[in-house]
Parts: sequence; structure tokens; C-alpha cells
Amino acid sequence: MSQDSDESSSTRSIEFFDPRRGEHFISDAPLHQEWKSTTNINQDKLEQLRSLGFEIRRGRFSRHEDRRLKKNWRRFCRMFPQLNDPMYIFGLSCRPPGYQPLIPATLDKRSSSRIRQLKVVHRMAYKLDNRLICDIYARCKRLFAYEGFTYRSKNDCPEEVQERVVTKLYSELETNYDVASELGVSPAVVDSIKRRPYKVARHFWKKLDDIMLESSIQRVSNNADPRRLPTYKINWKHVENEMVTCGYNLSVRQLYRRWHKLNNSMVGLRDSTPTQELQGSAHVIPPSP
Repeated sequence: MSQDSDESSSTRSIEFFDPRRGEHFISDAPLHQEWKSTTNINQDKLEQLRSLGFEIRRGRFSRHEDRRLKKNWRRFCRMFPQLNDPMYIFGLSCRPPGYQPLIPATLDKRSSSRIRQLKVVHRMAYKLDNRLICDIYARCKRLFAYEGFTYRSKNDCPEEVQERVVTKLYSELETNYDVASELGVSPAVVDSIKRRPYKVARHFWKKLDDIMLESSIQRVSNNADPRRLPTYKINWKHVENEMVTCGYNLSVRQLYRRWHKLNNSMVGLRDSTPTQELQGSAHVIPPSP
């Protein structure tokens, strides 16, 4: 009962926070008033802002800017100690192994709206006048919300863990957030590994290789037209094994990227099934009827 009373009192204290507290530490820079969204900005809007005379800095944050963000976050935590949970504040959808939430799970919609009225990201943007709100939001996630993860950068992530990430993404068809929560790898690292996994030998694709890839996917998926099959429904580990039996030594990621490129190209794969080009190749296994 005492635990319930503690949670209810904590909820009430969050519910009636005064958003005007420390409002002089909320950024009122013209750029932050013009673009308030935490979602990434498109190129057209970015050029429009620059044409209006805004000086916008993008790219890697400097040490000085990181120190400013940390100072702003410490100030926010001193003003609102009940909200010292960056994973909740910055909307991180996944949690590292063993994560214990600091904010009660009993928050209602009114409490969440009160927290939004605090303008946390605009407080983080204090004295960072030439940085976009969306970039500050993304940087705060990396600085504060990823602290509980074991591997916060790709350089710290061992090769065997990177291989497990690739296997879970393409063989077990798990989402980025599921992999991050299970392996303790930050979502940013998972996304980086997904785009550029461990180094593999470069393969120069030929037309026959594309035909064999299509045939392997056709056998694995048991689908007459695999080009109409969504990529996330293909078990790429089985496709890799099929390609090995055909004499190819290619990684899951190489196969996935090649198939994605073929499906999105204007020409695409040819509609006819391979016949004459496949004849005479010793390592070729014709597609099942």
C-alpha cells in the first residue's frame, strides 16, 4: 500500500509541475521558434530556412556543444528531479537489459501532456542557437538515453556481437529495437551495423549471379515470383546456405543489399526463367518447378 501511495504522490508531483519554472533557460532563438519539430528536417525546408538568413550548423557535435547539452540536462534534473529518466523523456522505445524505470508507469495522459509543456528539448537547446531542434533531440538520445546499453558505439562492439546482430536482423527477422533490448546494443549501433556490417570480401556481381540469387530466393520462399515478396519475409540465412551449395561464398548482408538494389532498379530482373545461360555451369542448381 505504501508503494501505491508513493507512486500516486509521485504522479501528482509530476502532474502539477509548473512549466514556467526555469523558463528563462528555455531557448528563444529565432531558429528554434521557426522549426520546433523533433523529426528530421527535409532538404527543401532546410534550404528555405537558409534562404531566410538562418545560420544552421549540422554534422558532428563539438566537445563544447556536448558540454553545453550536459550542463543543460543537469540543470533540468535539478529543477525536476522526478523526471531524471532520459529514456522516458527523450522517447526511447527500447530498454536495455535490466532497465529499471525511474518514472512510475502509472502516468496518465494528463501527466504526459504536462511533461511536454516543459519543453525539455528547448531547454536542452539553450545557448545552441545555430543547431536545429531535431539534431539536438537526436544528440540528447545518444548522450543520455543510451547510457544503459553495454555497447554505445560500433568501435566498442566486438565482431561476434556484430555477427549476432546481423543474424537476428536478417535470419530471425527481429526489429532493431528488439535486437537492442536483447543484446544491450544501442539502437544507433544496431542501425549502423545494419547499414555497414563487418568487413567482407567485395563481390562484383554478374548477370548469372543475379539469376542464381533469384533462383535461391525462389526455392527458399517457395514463391513463383519472389520479386513480389517483401524482403522482411525472406529468411536470408537460408538464402545464404542455398548460395553456398551453388558455389558462392557471400554474406547475408551482401545478398540482401543486392536483392534490394535489383528490386528497386528500373530494369530489374528479367521476367523469363534462366535456361541457356544456366546450362554448362557446373555449380548451378536449376529452380524448382
